Amino acid sequence: MVITFRQLEIFVAAARLGSVTKGAEKLFLTQAAVSMSLSEMERLPDNKLLDRVGRKILLNEYGRGIFPKAVELIKRICDFKNFIAKKEKVFGHLKLVATIAVGNYVLPPMMDILHMLSVEVFYI
Repeated sequence: MVITFRQLEIFVAAARLGSVTKGAEKLFLTQAAVSMSLSEMERLPDNKLLDRVGRKILLNEYGRGIFPKAVELIKRICDFKNFIAKKEKVFGHLKLVATIAVGNYVLPPMMDILHMLSVEVFYI
């Protein structure tokens, strides 16, 4: 299952505000978009994060366990985005292992973005 950054943002906003509607308003989304995103995160069996009580939502036990991790991930991703936005050079050595397709098409643009000085790519 793939969870996107946006889904994490939606989950955290809705959980903090206790409402799909309020989460949608905060993120400038439709209520349907927020509901769909939350449903997508809960698609796997035994992966229910929220209990719906009328128009309110409450984190269940699993959701309470996931919530701080989601908040931490959002913070780290935002820190990373801010670091990249500063366009500071990253110094050091990075070894990456990738398939040929990823190594040829995905990694080179990423290295330009990150301003890496030294990169070794090992193909598998």
